[in-house]
Amino acid sequence: MSEIRQRKVGDTQAESKDTKSSSQPASSSKTSSLTWLLLGGVVLLLAVSFAYTNLSNTGTVVQEAIKHMQIPRGLQELQEKWKESYILGYKDGTVSIQSLKCTPNVDEELNQLTAEIGKSVHGIYGFALDDPICYSFTDKGLQYVSQNLAEHFKTLQRLSFNFRKIDGITNEGLRHLGKTLNGGLPNLNDFRLAINTNYFNANITDEGFAYITDALDGNLKNLKTLFINTILLRNITDSSLERLAAALDKNHRTLTHLVLEFERNPTFNGDGLVELANTIENLKDLEILKVNFDLSPKISNEGFQQLVTNVEQLSKLKSLYLSFFGCERISVLGFKQLTETLATLNLNELSLSFQRCIGVTNQVIKQIANVIREHQHGLEKLVLNFERIKELSNEAVEDIALSITEKSSNLKEFTLNVEA
Repeated sequence: MSEIRQRKVGDTQAESKDTKSSSQPASSSKTSSLTWLLLGGVVLLLAVSFAYTNLSNTGTVVQEAIKHMQIPRGLQELQEKWKESYILGYKDGTVSIQSLKCTPNVDEELNQLTAEIGKSVHGIYGFALDDPICYSFTDKGLQYVSQNLAEHFKTLQRLSFNFRKIDGITNEGLRHLGKTLNGGLPNLNDFRLAINTNYFNANITDEGFAYITDALDGNLKNLKTLFINTILLRNITDSSLERLAAALDKNHRTLTHLVLEFERNPTFNGDGLVELANTIENLKDLEILKVNFDLSPKISNEGFQQLVTNVEQLSKLKSLYLSFFGCERISVLGFKQLTETLATLNLNELSLSFQRCIGVTNQVIKQIANVIREHQHGLEKLVLNFERIKELSNEAVEDIALSITEKSSNLKEFTLNVEA
């Protein structure tokens, strides 16, 4: 059975009714899964069963949408030429490439395609090699693309690589990318790199990551946006985080948007996070900060506590996202420091995800809710994710959600996930 309640912000009376849950299979185990949502001034309490809606666009649909964009003539011609294999998008001066199908010659094809774009399309300020890219893409392809960027895209300001489920990239590919970043793109102010492999990848190590941090420490300077996402790169260690921290502190103190996501890494122990935290304290212009160490269980309480302590120094910060799924070493003291920091900030968006964290207790969640209610009156979006916390009852979840919404007049979207 699931309980559905609707309540306007500030209302003190709620009506409820029981309905049968058609999507939740019968089970002998007793679980509680609640989600609070606030949309358009209405609070919804929903019993959650995980369901996914797959909204997939075919290449044909995407190609038809592209026709309506104002795109350079040279790119239109290339769209027609490559329409069987690639989607070429264009928005705000940024060209994006996505694979429609995989071929054994993807490296050579992207070499030819990027060179043709660089030679025939003018006024390009952004380039994105985006998901999906054929899984057979390798170091050779990254070498070709990097060299073409350095030769034909010298005015580039925005660069994004999204390598999802591509296992053919190793240290050697990152060496070529790092070389281009270090010397070939002097106007770059927005760099985004995501590497998400299928399985634990041992082919990218600290040596490979160093090619990226060396560029950040070298000629690539004064970025405004930096996004780094790695998943399942088990041979990236704390030393890489320390090198990254040093590079940011040296050359990129004007960052306004910083996203650091190092997911599913069993080797991090927290030392690198301490160094990153000390650097983040010096990034006084930061407006958006996202730190994600999901399923990196050895992250220390010291590292987390240093991070949330130093965030207090970011007076311009408007959006804060912290995610530490499965944190085994973050203690109640770390979360106490988090509540103290939240009392000092003036945020528009806040997202906290601490599923399966040993240090999260009933009392911790209540303290976080209290400080949000009393100090974060400017919030427009709030996400609190504390799934699989055994101590929290349904009644406590409801009380927390209502206490926040009754005092948050600007809140447009509020999600509270709790599963016992």
